[in-house]
Amino acid sequence: MKWPWTLFLAGRLPFPAISRVIDGTMAAHDVQDPATVEIVRAADRCGRDHARALAGELGTESVRS
Repeated sequence: MKWPWTLFLAGRLPFPAISRVIDGTMAAHDVQDPATVEIVRAADRCGRDHARALAGELGTESVRS
């Protein structure tokens, strides 16, 4: 799965969906104290995975040419 902006540039994700991907990813995130590098890496991985999945779902919307 590509990143939201690359899907947008390829004409496969509507522009307004980029902010929905960011908003949805942030809302799904569980805030934790970044006490260790492992916690930070896990949060980064979860955020990236969620954003990719959400961008893929929103990329199925029709995109105006």
